[in-house]
Amino acid sequence: MISNWHKLLSAVVMVLLASCGSINALQRAAHTIPQFELLSPGQLKLDVGVIQKIEIRTEGENYLYEGVLEITDDQIKWLLLQPWGQRIATLTYGEGAFSVVRERSAPAKLSFRRLFGAMQMIFWHRELMASLPDEVGWSIVDTENMREIYYNQQLAGIAEYDQRKTWPDNVIYWDIPYNYRITINSVLLD
Repeated sequence: MISNWHKLLSAVVMVLLASCGSINALQRAAHTIPQFELLSPGQLKLDVGVIQKIEIRTEGENYLYEGVLEITDDQIKWLLLQPWGQRIATLTYGEGAFSVVRERSAPAKLSFRRLFGAMQMIFWHRELMASLPDEVGWSIVDTENMREIYYNQQLAGIAEYDQRKTWPDNVIYWDIPYNYRITINSVLLD
């Protein structure tokens, strides 16, 4: 009986050691994957307004936001609000400059720049992202309801869509190296 207990304990220790190795490998990989360079609003050739419900899960934390996204030829503006309407952050990108106005109540460890880049990777057309010379190393594989995002053949993100439209009803995005998940439910404004 002691022998079986010893074998079981050895197996558990081996599994824990193996999982620690893969966690360390993922953490090292996170430092080798750069942030996705933001794409200019004019390249999208779309004027659109979108209302969103956004859930972000990361490292045991859960954030719920309402989003108002506006895209014009010269600017992308994304307003993030608490569910009761208090503003958390205003993200603006235009003329090659990205800015964040972060409110005091915004979580310090949440990277709004990374969130903004993830939003572009989720919703922008694959052809648009693949055609940019500055994005060497990034590649995208689209299937009917899924998008896989790679950097130098290393999986960086996965997006799963309820429907395949420019602004689907619901999308779940996993950022692999930084270990967080974003769920976005979008409704187009008329």
